[in-house]
Amino acid sequence: YYGLLNDLALAMPMGIVSPNAFNEDLSTKDELLTQTFGTGPYMYAGDTDGTTYTFVRNPHYYGEAPDADEFKIKVITDMDAAALALRSGEIDLITGSSRLSADGYMEFSDAEGFGTVIDDNASSTRFIGFNVNKAPFSDANVRQAVAYAMDKDTLAESVFSGLETAADAFFSRDLPYCDVDTKTYDYNIETARTLLEQSGWVDSDGDGIREKDGVTLSVTLDYTTDFGALDNAALTIKQQLSKIGMDVTLRGSNNLTWYSYIFGDYDFSLHQTYGGFNDPYVIMTNMNPDLMSDPVLSQITYVVDDGKDLILELDTTGDFDRVQEIYNEILTANADQAVLVPLTYMNQYAAFNTKKVASFSF
Repeated sequence: YYGLLNDLALAMPMGIVSPNAFNEDLSTKDELLTQTFGTGPYMYAGDTDGTTYTFVRNPHYYGEAPDADEFKIKVITDMDAAALALRSGEIDLITGSSRLSADGYMEFSDAEGFGTVIDDNASSTRFIGFNVNKAPFSDANVRQAVAYAMDKDTLAESVFSGLETAADAFFSRDLPYCDVDTKTYDYNIETARTLLEQSGWVDSDGDGIREKDGVTLSVTLDYTTDFGALDNAALTIKQQLSKIGMDVTLRGSNNLTWYSYIFGDYDFSLHQTYGGFNDPYVIMTNMNPDLMSDPVLSQITYVVDDGKDLILELDTTGDFDRVQEIYNEILTANADQAVLVPLTYMNQYAAFNTKKVASFSF
């Protein structure tokens, strides 16, 4: 499997696990549900009030002892509440674009007593994924029309305060196997309108919404509210698609509810690649619909000849040239068919109290 070494580097507790975590029959011990069998410089102290977790020096650590005696992780799910906690001194550091809004980052950048830093490298890609097995997005013309109607620069600059950049490909070319020339969709409202008209979608009554065979071009955009402030992004997408005669209903929900929607009869969804060591390896693997891991990603296999077989081959071949060929085929077909349409490249960022934290690096 071509991604083996990458997967062993994942920051996940089941990558390489101590044999002490297993019973003789290789089933996991009950302790694994409440403890972490690790080898790092810190270990979980074991006490929590349900939101704050304390980590202390690991006396058995094989390397140089870390500087701090302990640190605490505080779980604050609301982004605004987390920002208030940083301002008040309740916490000292917020990391990750899923935990601090772009507006919040900009505010801390201008505030005395706080430092901010942004990663130079794109961490993941925001994209729109379509249900290709359901009208109207079973029609490639309609999907391509949406792709042409996306003003990505406005999304990047206005919604994400310039902290993200317009994406021209599903994966950043810097990632392994992803330096592939694929079709791009520059913002072009007229091309989008023409594609819809070619597929029979017209605004016959002048109400601004297209119809075909008595059915209006009305769809629902799903997005999760757990990983960043996406309400404005969804609203901007809705506004952009209204310009081509598409009526969009927004449905924001928590992550579990969002999953229940995309495993069902959804239209299209605002989504993002997983980031870190997950891109591109885990993303490509999860395109296999048999895994039932990510129904949005798996849509690509329905428009690629033998798509599922290609993903299975990708995960079982030791021929790296063949790996690149499969990436070329999948990424090219995805762009041509406009199944997973890239919007912006995300960069991770952090804000911190300079009285407590000297600096932060990614």
